[in-house]
Amino acid sequence: MGVAGLVLKQFISLLKRQPRQYLFDGKLMSNQWVFWLIVVGLAIVITSHIVPFWFDIINKILLVIGIIFILIGAFRLMSMEWLPVLEVPEMGFKAQHKANKIRRNFTPDLLVNHLGLGQHFKKGYKLPNVYAYVAPDLNSGWVKIENLGVASKLDRDALKTDISGAVLLGSLSKYVIEDSYFDNDKRWLTFNFENVVDVDHNFYVKNNNYKPFVSDNRHAIRLNDRLAWDELHLALVATSGSGKTKLIEYITSVASLQGWEISFNSAKPDVLTRKYFGRWSGKSDPEEIIEVAEHYVKVMERRLKLIEKLNVDSYLDTDLKDTLIVFDELLDFNSSLDKDLKKRWDAAIKKLSGKSRSAGFRIIISSQHGTITGLVPTDVRVNFANVVMLGRSANVGSERQFVMPGYELENAKYGKGEGLAYFPNSEFYAEPKRYTTPWIE
Repeated sequence: MGVAGLVLKQFISLLKRQPRQYLFDGKLMSNQWVFWLIVVGLAIVITSHIVPFWFDIINKILLVIGIIFILIGAFRLMSMEWLPVLEVPEMGFKAQHKANKIRRNFTPDLLVNHLGLGQHFKKGYKLPNVYAYVAPDLNSGWVKIENLGVASKLDRDALKTDISGAVLLGSLSKYVIEDSYFDNDKRWLTFNFENVVDVDHNFYVKNNNYKPFVSDNRHAIRLNDRLAWDELHLALVATSGSGKTKLIEYITSVASLQGWEISFNSAKPDVLTRKYFGRWSGKSDPEEIIEVAEHYVKVMERRLKLIEKLNVDSYLDTDLKDTLIVFDELLDFNSSLDKDLKKRWDAAIKKLSGKSRSAGFRIIISSQHGTITGLVPTDVRVNFANVVMLGRSANVGSERQFVMPGYELENAKYGKGEGLAYFPNSEFYAEPKRYTTPWIE
């Protein structure tokens, strides 16, 4: 490939990529001179061909100078460090304007001297790349900062505070950073922000009236105005008093209004008696709970045979009812099982959680601890891809990794009914984000 071809290829790649920037003694240094060097070189080469001079030697000298400029620039282009490219969803004019404003607020001085995100070397600091995205409704978005190896060592709570105070200013002050996390390879540190001034996404139940929260889609349970549970089973991890029972009460009440069959089973008899006796079917004795699971395995198998016989894709194409099965307080339940009962339980919950979604079943497993002993074995846990963690449970790193593997999240303060939600097939909660349960008066 000739010089012209190499230069053209590099320029095409630059449409998406930018060279690394550096901060030397408080001054921003970039490699923009390289582009100007190539531009000047091309201009000189063109000039040497189209502008007549009295002496042909002048044309030749200009041509040589232009080629030298181009070669130096091309060599420098190939040896540069280029910023990583991140695909950002398309934004409208207003969203793009806000995103650009957020990016501009991440000045080199802020990144290095205030946030401590620059990578130090003997001549100065290497600056991280920053991307920003604002949702179409202008009420949420994210900032992704390249991790140059230093972000992992910093206090992310302090980072959230510093970014909110130094970046989200003026018209951006209505946004508050809700949470942050590293992606799977720790290349990017993401900060999610939301509009907390103009929008309230939570639900408020008054006088036990759940009718306003019934979904137009009877197969889905709305958990706030941006989240509906319509597929995949749910793991609910919450310490005592953090709002777990209230969330289950909300889900079962709405499901009942939508015509779902409900089975609530708890290893703590007081929970079953106090909250749900006479409302839903269910058991509290460990062996009877296992029998419930085994019963629904048989129901599931009959439904699957019917679906196959009708030659349809799933229960949605039949008149089969949605069925909600809750297995509550699994830590107490698991600790009460002997070897034979545990074998029966593991087999039943594995079959039920693995095949039942297409037959119209949704399962909630809940516990105060997100562990193998507190929930279900690892090979079964993968069937419970939707996760809600409330209260102190959301701050236990090992438990977060068990139920939401692949995300390194910072600890935060959570009040009653507050925590994290992760619904991988949803739009807003496709990554773990702060979540507040419906408030029941």
